[in-house]
Amino acid sequence: MLEHVSMADTLEIGREPRRPSRWLRPAVYVVALAVVVALVLVSIQRSANRRHERASFDRMLTLSAAAQAAVERAVSQERDVAQYAEPLLNSSLTSAGVRDNLYVTVSASAKQSQSDIDSQLQQLKADPTGRSGRLRAAKDATIAYLSDWSALFASAAGSSSGASGSNVNPANDPDTARLAAQTALEKAAPDQVRAAKASAVFGTTSG
Repeated sequence: MLEHVSMADTLEIGREPRRPSRWLRPAVYVVALAVVVALVLVSIQRSANRRHERASFDRMLTLSAAAQAAVERAVSQERDVAQYAEPLLNSSLTSAGVRDNLYVTVSASAKQSQSDIDSQLQQLKADPTGRSGRLRAAKDATIAYLSDWSALFASAAGSSSGASGSNVNPANDPDTARLAAQTALEKAAPDQVRAAKASAVFGTTSG
């Protein structure tokens, strides 16, 4: 059988195994390093996005709490004015001069309440909104909520019939707008802890 082995076969059998080219191994290292760097960069970017999202939400939460506090102060003030003014306005013994002064008091109180709410409204509008579409929706819902209260107190301030803030109803139910703002803020929360805070930030204020 040996006579059937050709010279080419003999050379092939005696040849050493082929070694990888010198440039192949460094190239593998470069590719692996590039993959690792890319994964690290993606992780860093995601971490930065999460921090930005949390910071944006926390800022919106703070603004929402301040807005609700302004609404609660305004409602409380108007109720105090109403408790003082309404008995006198409804009395036939109240003179025209006193009645006019009461109207001025009611109007001034409502204007102050509107100004306080409008101040919070402007801060909210000026705040840069995060990348989240849900956060923008929460901002829009809160703006709508404050706008309803601003319109309510503007109506009370311009009334010539002595109506107080407690008797003037906005076009939309304030509780409906409040619930919409609260729900939108909860949906925008990046985690459960912040969602729990959002569920309580608007309280239960009713006009």
